[in-house]
Amino acid sequence: MHIVIPIALPMAAQMGLSLPLIIGAVISGAVFGDQSSPISDSIIMASSAAGCSPESHFRTQLPITLNIATMAFVSYLLVTTVI
Repeated sequence: MHIVIPIALPMAAQMGLSLPLIIGAVISGAVFGDQSSPISDSIIMASSAAGCSPESHFRTQLPITLNIATMAFVSYLLVTTVI
């Protein structure tokens, strides 16, 4: 996220896009990437705190993150058509 924001914001400003929308897209993409990676620190820490394997935690977490990512994608499409 810290790498993409300095690249995405000037591009969005030059293209005349909504900066809050771009910031939201970058942050939600970063959170999705963190939650959908089996070697993410949050997956490993949560699984060790719960006493289960990282693989089982990842397998149970992935359907939830995919549903949320799909809803976010549809929401971004709807918002960009309205703006």
